[in-house]
Amino acid sequence: MNDFNEKLKDLLYESIDYLIMIAIVAAVVVIIGWRLDILFHKDGVNPPTRVVENELEVEDESKDIATGQNEDNDQEEANENGKDDENTLDKEDDQKDDRDSAGDNVDRPNPSDEVQSRMVTVDIPEGTLPSGIGSILEASGLISSKNDFVLKAQEMGLDRNLRSGKYEIPNNSSLEEIVKIIANKN
Repeated sequence: MNDFNEKLKDLLYESIDYLIMIAIVAAVVVIIGWRLDILFHKDGVNPPTRVVENELEVEDESKDIATGQNEDNDQEEANENGKDDENTLDKEDDQKDDRDSAGDNVDRPNPSDEVQSRMVTVDIPEGTLPSGIGSILEASGLISSKNDFVLKAQEMGLDRNLRSGKYEIPNNSSLEEIVKIIANKN
């Protein structure tokens, strides 16, 4: 019996190191599994963004739509009244010529001006890392790659100065301008 106790003690002393290692690994796995949901919390990754367009652009589009509908109605009435398609085409050409000559004296908005006037409102939550800010900007269509944004912020030395808050950013801003806006370094 004494020999059995000695062998049991030897086995216990030899295996205690392995039992402690298994207990430590199990504790680490439990703690990581418990905190892992916080690291990959879905609500914090892609917060909703709003796109706000200038009112002038919206008014211009509604005017274009209204004039387009009136031209369609004129064509339908002409076809219903039995006029030839040639007369309709001549009438349309005359209207286009009238619009072109009248438009020489009137300043028309340049399509590039409409693109420049579009502002995108971006809401960056507090505590968001640069890669998260890049994801938000990418989702709102301001940048093409969040990695390019992070690299540009690091290159400019502003990666630690990026701030949370609501920003109105023109949609045609360069990557450098966007970094400066979010770092409040205008």
